[in-house]
Amino acid sequence: MNDPILETIISLSPIGIIALLAYLLKNVDFNEVYLLFVEADNIYFLLAFSSYTLGILLFNLRTVYSIGAVAKTGYWFNLKATLAGNFVNTITPGAQLGGDPVRAYFIGEKYKKSKTKIF
Repeated sequence: MNDPILETIISLSPIGIIALLAYLLKNVDFNEVYLLFVEADNIYFLLAFSSYTLGILLFNLRTVYSIGAVAKTGYWFNLKATLAGNFVNTITPGAQLGGDPVRAYFIGEKYKKSKTKIF
């Protein structure tokens, strides 16, 4: 990296992210959030967490079988790639436009396959 503008942007990115988070969270009453969590019925949290986790595990199983003709991925590596894709889907706007290419990139890099075939 010899571009000083790019180096400046990269070095200031964490400061910008922290400032944005501080701006977004300045009006949150964390005592009220805590009370809501304490008063909530824990069975609903357990059900929500379990159903979301089961959905990710089943999606991963489907993905392993669907890309099996292109690359023989292992279940656990594919789960890591799927979780990375879900993270990118969560932090980016849009209807799952970022996570699937990330997953295809990770799988394509590890197994030296075409990312477009995996995607």
